Amino acid sequence: MKYKQIVVFLFLSFSLPYLYSQSVVKQWTLEECINYAFEHNLDIKKVQLSEQEDEIDRKQAIAAFFPSLSGSISQNYTHGQDAEGWSGSYSLGANVDLFRGLKNYRTLQQTKLQKEQTATSIQQKQYDIKISITQSYLQILYYQEALDIARKNMEVAQSQMERGKVLLEAGTSSKSEYAALQAQFAAMSTQVVTAQNALDNKKLQLKQLLELGIDDQMDIESFEIQESQILATLDDKKQIYQKALQNMPEMRMAELNKEMSALNYKLAISNCLPSLTLGGSIGTSNVYNTAQDFGEQMKNQFRQSLSLSLSVPIFTKLQTYATIQKAKLQQQSVVYDYAIAEKNMLQTIESLYQDALAAQAQYLSSKQQLEAVELSYELVADKFNLGMQNATDILVERNNLNIAQQNVLQAKFTALLSQLVLNIYQGV
Repeated sequence: MKYKQIVVFLFLSFSLPYLYSQSVVKQWTLEECINYAFEHNLDIKKVQLSEQEDEIDRKQAIAAFFPSLSGSISQNYTHGQDAEGWSGSYSLGANVDLFRGLKNYRTLQQTKLQKEQTATSIQQKQYDIKISITQSYLQILYYQEALDIARKNMEVAQSQMERGKVLLEAGTSSKSEYAALQAQFAAMSTQVVTAQNALDNKKLQLKQLLELGIDDQMDIESFEIQESQILATLDDKKQIYQKALQNMPEMRMAELNKEMSALNYKLAISNCLPSLTLGGSIGTSNVYNTAQDFGEQMKNQFRQSLSLSLSVPIFTKLQTYATIQKAKLQQQSVVYDYAIAEKNMLQTIESLYQDALAAQAQYLSSKQQLEAVELSYELVADKFNLGMQNATDILVERNNLNIAQQNVLQAKFTALLSQLVLNIYQGV
């Protein structure tokens, strides 16, 4: 008996924690969701590969300043009236660019800018993900509250339907009124199903944003939203806009594009400049089937050369001219792109700011309306329970209450989401 008790104890000790862990679904905080997405998002990982390519390009641009070295070995067979036989030739040559119109230097600058552009692209992806996850997270909180409201309304509708049946049996209510109460209960039940489906879909969207697998379960950590958060005083709109211009990656990318286009223009001009190259080579040769020793031939035929080559572009079929003109137009284009980015940023900030203010005002008015509707509903519900009010009146009040609850909920989360996104644009 004692042995069996020990076996049972050991079994429970090892199995219960496992079973418990299988039944508990991890609750994610908003910060955990964002950090996890930064580490596992495939789009970010793909852009990070470009960083490695940028490093390769940078090393290649540095190597362009070094001399190039090449060697050659050739074996030749000659057949003719005067001579016939094999001969060999061996050489080693090197070339270094003394001046190429600053192409090498500016190409190296290009690789540095490209590396910074890639890093900014990663930041842009991260900001996009952060905003998407914040929106998805708050939508889950919204539908959780909407589901709670729908369930409470369904319970009240069920209670009123049961009360209506009692009144019907007592002869103080008609069949049509009881049917209306049944319809109300069915409608409230449908609202519960709709809210649950919407909540499940929002959780699925968040799960997909996090790149979780098909077998992974997830839920979010709920938190109480204080009214002080909803009605928090917003910063000055102009100040928010200035911070967004300094903080958001798309603005930095627009600046980098301006720098890159200016560099491309300088590179295009470099094609008009002369290039100066220093070259040198050493070599030797031999002839087979002769009385002279191979080593002595190699020594006697050993030669060295040094050259200085100047190349001046005179006419390139307007290719250089076209390249310069296109680079100049591109410079103008990216200036417009930057102005467009500023305009889009201003529109985004102004829209979010207006949404936040409107939602705060809507929240206050909807809350006042809800308090009035709740009082009116309670009075009608008390009379209905006493058989002093018909079902039509309670249905009207219940519908008004449902609308008021939804208005408060919508304004609450719209105000909070707008504020959170404004904070993200400010780097908070």
